[in-house]
Amino acid sequence: MAFSSRRKALPNVVGILTGESLRTSWWGHPKAHLIFAVLSELTDHPDVLFTKLLYRKDTLVHRSLGPAVLAVGSARDQWQVQGSRSTRSASSSV
Repeated sequence: MAFSSRRKALPNVVGILTGESLRTSWWGHPKAHLIFAVLSELTDHPDVLFTKLLYRKDTLVHRSLGPAVLAVGSARDQWQVQGSRSTRSASSSV
């Protein structure tokens, strides 16, 4: 699993390709064309799922982890919905 954009503590495609942690957008980086090409190729790859997981950032998940991601995502455990709009709405109407 990797992120498509920068996140210092977590592996990300941009950091892997550039070898550095960027503080600004990768669009201005000298390797921007490479980054775009790799992300485009990953987008089309049948074994890669792009989804928003942590920090609402695009996250690349390998196909083999799909069932686990689906199980966690559909569980709706308390820690997953705590503080969400639907939880607040439901509790305020009680």
